[in-house]
Amino acid sequence: MIGCDCRVCCSHDPRDQRGRPSVLVSYPAPDGASTCRFLIDAAPEMRVQVIRHQIARLDGELNSFITVTPDAALAAADRADAARARGEAG
Repeated sequence: MIGCDCRVCCSHDPRDQRGRPSVLVSYPAPDGASTCRFLIDAAPEMRVQVIRHQIARLDGELNSFITVTPDAALAAADRADAARARGEAG
């Protein structure tokens, strides 16, 4: 809440620093040797969230909504760059 001065909103504890929700689904890959990760509803601060949780790879993404903002465009470009760096189609 804007302007809230309660102890949770003012906390420096990382557990109280919440962003908008995304869902990460992890499941065994068909080869059985690795894990597939599928992201549902990538939040605009998705890059910060995956870095915080040390997620190095996403295999797929599903967005149930359309966001047309500069942040969303940059996030999509980041994901495409990462896929190209791994040698995957971007």
